[in-house]
Amino acid sequence: MEKKPYNDFDTLFAAYKWKPIYGCTGRFILREKNQYTIAELTQGRVDIKTFSTDRAQDMVCIVIFDNGGIISYKKDDGSYVHTLNNKDGFIRKLKMLDLIQIVNNKGEA
Repeated sequence: MEKKPYNDFDTLFAAYKWKPIYGCTGRFILREKNQYTIAELTQGRVDIKTFSTDRAQDMVCIVIFDNGGIISYKKDDGSYVHTLNNKDGFIRKLKMLDLIQIVNNKGEA
């Protein structure tokens, strides 16, 4: 049976072990640095947007959910640091990264 992609915060939160990011309400980090791409992490999501921004040293990969989203950082060694964000945490971090326009182009996060 083919797996369906994860399409919301709650499903992804339940599927992996996340820990809260200290001082960042509504944001969680995957417990280990790993080789999962976002497509693998989400079981095949293809609507992944990748950006370079002066506000992050790594490439920033984003998936938008109705109730939040994923912000992942691709390291030079090919590994990723994945963060899962509820709606408020997602919007707040996108503003910090100067990437909020991607949410505005799609509508609400």
